[in-house]
Amino acid sequence: MLAIPKKIVITGQNTQGLLTALMLRSAYSPEMTTIEILGKRQNDANATITVVGQKLTQLLANYGLMESEWMVMLDAKYKLRKRYIGWSDKPFCIANKCKVDTLHQPMFAEISKLKRQGHDINFASDDFFFCNYLVDKQLSPNGTDFPFLIEKQYQVASQSLEELLINLVTKTNIHISNSEVDALQLDKSGKLTLIECDDGHHTGDYFFDCTGFEQTLISNMPGHGQEKLPMVRVNDRYILCTIKQTQALAETQCLALKTGFVESKSTETSTELKYFFSSKFTDEQQAIIEFSQFLRDNNIMIDSEMTMFTSVDHMVRSPWIGNCIAVGDSSGFNHLASENSIDVVQSTVDFFLSSIQQDTAEDETIDQFNSRVKTYHTFLYAFSHSLLLLNNRRDTQYWQTPQDINVVHPLVRNLFVDWIKAQDLVTDPIYDCIGLYGWYGLFSGLGHYPENLKAHPNIKKIEDNISDVISKLRGCCLNFPTLHQNGGRKVDEKITSV
Repeated sequence: MLAIPKKIVITGQNTQGLLTALMLRSAYSPEMTTIEILGKRQNDANATITVVGQKLTQLLANYGLMESEWMVMLDAKYKLRKRYIGWSDKPFCIANKCKVDTLHQPMFAEISKLKRQGHDINFASDDFFFCNYLVDKQLSPNGTDFPFLIEKQYQVASQSLEELLINLVTKTNIHISNSEVDALQLDKSGKLTLIECDDGHHTGDYFFDCTGFEQTLISNMPGHGQEKLPMVRVNDRYILCTIKQTQALAETQCLALKTGFVESKSTETSTELKYFFSSKFTDEQQAIIEFSQFLRDNNIMIDSEMTMFTSVDHMVRSPWIGNCIAVGDSSGFNHLASENSIDVVQSTVDFFLSSIQQDTAEDETIDQFNSRVKTYHTFLYAFSHSLLLLNNRRDTQYWQTPQDINVVHPLVRNLFVDWIKAQDLVTDPIYDCIGLYGWYGLFSGLGHYPENLKAHPNIKKIEDNISDVISKLRGCCLNFPTLHQNGGRKVDEKITSV
C-alpha cells in the first residue's frame, strides 16, 4: 500500500486544479497533507459555460454547500437531455439517466431489436425517457423534493464556478501561489522532486498536472507519450462566441451544418455557441463565413468576439508517471467530449485516491490506474465520435466520410455491428460515464433500421404496451415546477428552427 502523501502540489489555478485540490482536501486533513496550487488565473473574454454533474453536488456538500444554495449562487440550470438536429432524418434526444427509466428501458431495447429485425413498429425513442418528457413540458426536478433519482447535469457560468471554488479553497488550508512554472527537477529514478517558480522552489510527494493541453508537468516526464485516437474526420478546430439571453430550456442542442456542427449551451443569462469543423475540409476563413451566415439566418447577435481554437484528439499513454498525475485535459481528454470534463477530473482523482489505498506494489498500482483512466477516456471518446462517424447525413464531402465501418473506433464498430445484426448490445468497459441505454438511444435516434419493414403478428399488443409506458411516464410529471416562470425570449427555440 502506498503511503498517504504529506505534501501535494497542483499546477493550474483553474476549475480543474481547484476541483482537484478540494477533492484531495476532502480525503486528507490539513494535519495529514499540505496542498498547494501553482499558477495564474486566466481571464476569459468569452462568458464560457461549464457542465457539471452529481459528483460536484456531493463534493460541495462536503464543504457545507447544499444543492439548493450553490444552484442559486451560480445561477445553475438543469440540463436533462441533449437534442441533436440535422444528424438524421428527424431530430432526436439523448436523455440523462433517471431511476424511473430503469422500469422500462429493457422494453425500449426489446422494441428497438424487433424493429432492427425488420418489423414495422412505430415508436419514438424520445417517448421512452422521462427526462425528455420533462423538457418537452418545460418541467424540471426540484431539489430534494423530486421523487426520482436523475443523473442531473447543470450548466453554469465558468467564471462564477471558478470564483466559488477559489472561495472554498481559501477556507480549507490550501495555499495558492500566483506564480508561473519556470523549470522542473527530476531525480535519477525519473520522479519529480521540485518545481522552480518565480517565487521560489516547490517540493512535494505528488504533483498533479491540471494545466490542460499545455501539459506543463506530464509532458516533461520520462516515458510520456501521446496516443492518437483513430478518427477519419478530424474536427481539429472550433469557433467560440457567446450571446446574452434571459431564459434557458433544460436541454443542450447540437445542430449539424454542411461542414460541421454547432453546439449550444446556456444558462439563464448567456448562451455559449461552439462551431466545430475540420481543417481537412474547410479553412478557417471559410468556417468563419459559414458560422456568421448561420448566426444571421437565425437572427443571433453575438456579444463577444469570435475566437478560433485549435484542438486535439489524443490521450496520454500514461497519465500517472512516477509521482506526477495528469488530470482532465492534461491527460489528453479530447475537445468533442469536453462537456464531461468536470466528471473526468473528479473520476480521475477518485481513481487516484482508491489506488493508493490498495495493497499492491507501486508499479502495479500505477499500471491499474493508467488502464482505468485510459478506458474511461476511450469510452467517452467512442460515444462522442459515434455521431460523427455513423450519422446518416450524406449531403457534403464532410458528412460522406467515412462510409467504411472498419475505420471506426473498435468499441463503436463492435456495438454498431451488434445493432445492425439485431443483437443485444454488450459492452465490457466502464459504465460510469455513458450508460448502455445511451447507446441504444443514440443508434435509435440516428435511424439505423432496415428499409423494408414487415408487420409484426402481435403489433397491437406491442403498441398498447408502448402507449401504456408513455402514459405512465407522463403521469410522473404532475405538479413539478416549470423552468419558465417569468416568460421571456427562448433562444434555444429560435436555434431549433434551423
